[in-house]
Amino acid sequence: MPENWTPETVLTVAFIAALVGGLLLKFWLASRQIRHVARFRDSVPDRFREQVTLAAHQRAADYTIAKTRFG
Repeated sequence: MPENWTPETVLTVAFIAALVGGLLLKFWLASRQIRHVARFRDSVPDRFREQVTLAAHQRAADYTIAKTRFG
């Protein structure tokens, strides 16, 4: 760290680093969620087969993917 950095500069850099890190984490988690939902879109979990149709499950997966992509 340069000697001429003021405490305000250090806090600003730390804030920006935390902000960028948080955004990167958010995008990484969203991409993992989208991949997981897309991977299992075509099969209803065994526990819910009697209550949820495949069409309803796929519609929910599509909604989740769209909602995750566009907020």
